[in-house]
Amino acid sequence: MAVHTLLALADAEILPGVYFAAEKDKLQSLVARADEPFRVFVGHAGWGGGQLEGELEQGAWLTMPATADDIFYNDTDLWEKVTKNIGKSVLQSMLNIKEVPDDPSVN
Repeated sequence: MAVHTLLALADAEILPGVYFAAEKDKLQSLVARADEPFRVFVGHAGWGGGQLEGELEQGAWLTMPATADDIFYNDTDLWEKVTKNIGKSVLQSMLNIKEVPDDPSVN
């Protein structure tokens, strides 16, 4: 399966301008193109019935809305970038502030 930006190869739209494909011919067409970003995924993770929902309710997962920029980010520091954004979001909501600087030590 893959996420990509080509409407013509879409099985479903998952975000505005970001599409999902799992059909073999669409995936073959997608990987044959080098001019558009895509991510291919193989494998799976599994949870028992209701397990993920329970973990989300317990706060075991920190989440934030997905963005096309994050999905197709092409550098090795994606994890750091996303967790920093989650941390900012948590601070903003907990402290009811509008802006958290990238580096609070320079504040």
